[in-house]
Amino acid sequence: MIVMKNKIGWKREDILRLSLYRKLSLREQKYITEKYDSYSNFLQNPPEWFESKYNGIFKNDETTRIDFEDLSEKLAKENIKYITYYDENYPELLREIYYPPMILYYKGQLSNGLNSIAIVGTRRNTLYGKITTEKIVEELVKNQIIVVSGLAYGIDSIAHRETLKNKGITYAIIASGIDEISPAISRDLANKIIDSGGAVISEYPPGTKARPGYFPQRNRIISGVSQAVIVVESDIKGGALITASFAIDQSRELFAVPGPINSSKSAGCNKLIHDSQATAVLSAESILLDLGLISSIRYKENREEILFDDKIQKIIYDEISSEPMHIDTISEKVNIDVPTLLVKLLELEFKGLARQLPGKYFIKN
Repeated sequence: MIVMKNKIGWKREDILRLSLYRKLSLREQKYITEKYDSYSNFLQNPPEWFESKYNGIFKNDETTRIDFEDLSEKLAKENIKYITYYDENYPELLREIYYPPMILYYKGQLSNGLNSIAIVGTRRNTLYGKITTEKIVEELVKNQIIVVSGLAYGIDSIAHRETLKNKGITYAIIASGIDEISPAISRDLANKIIDSGGAVISEYPPGTKARPGYFPQRNRIISGVSQAVIVVESDIKGGALITASFAIDQSRELFAVPGPINSSKSAGCNKLIHDSQATAVLSAESILLDLGLISSIRYKENREEILFDDKIQKIIYDEISSEPMHIDTISEKVNIDVPTLLVKLLELEFKGLARQLPGKYFIKN
């Protein structure tokens, strides 16, 4: 169903045609649809300043007719759907941002009515970032949260894959046409997202290849469709911080996972927390509590009942204390090799049961 307030003459395909005038900004497209009763009325009587700026291209529709026919064929061939800013199923949160896309192309299913949270981070994540992302996603899916990310290597892909593993819904927002996803491993993941009931979404029409300038624009949509953004790992100049900046501008809740102070992968997150721009992530449950998506009673019950994934976690937890203990010392006491021990300590850290200090020292939380 289409919501077209005071725009009876504006059909969905007319708005799509309008978007094909590549010189038109999003603001200008919205201005035209608000000012004119129909697409034909706009073509017949464009404003003088439009005429002078665009050299009379609005006198007729030849400029877009060929493009529109070509686009329609591509949409049908690739089974790509689209929604306009005025459609009822357009993401409501995205409608509220500065410069929302007039057209969204997508494959899959849009599940409006469910809460959504974005998870973003570095392409070159650490084991800590991987484990943290997986734990956060697992809890979000349990609470029927749509996980939003950007289909990139690293944290983005981990978030998508872990959502699929837990039978959840995930949206991938991309910076190219949906038929131009690359490399092949990303196309494979995109297909799995679509097949699982999620969606791949883009503001760029089919045939559009990704360009550097498209990624920041893509990031505004990642935060725009989400109630909150979680930055797992990012250096000081990471692309995830662009998404974080959009989240702040769009009045979205921003969370960041704290990390070791000597790790460049956590430098961006630690700075967000230090500058009071983001809330430190203590657990996935704490995020849901802050967002009002679970009750304080349920949160308290979950925190009071310590759930260990296996016996090894409990053995390690019982051994560490409030006094810093070096990883080698812990290894000797529990008779577990250091690589395995590090993984288990990171799992305890995410649960809020342990904390890592500089120099590979750990304490009980």
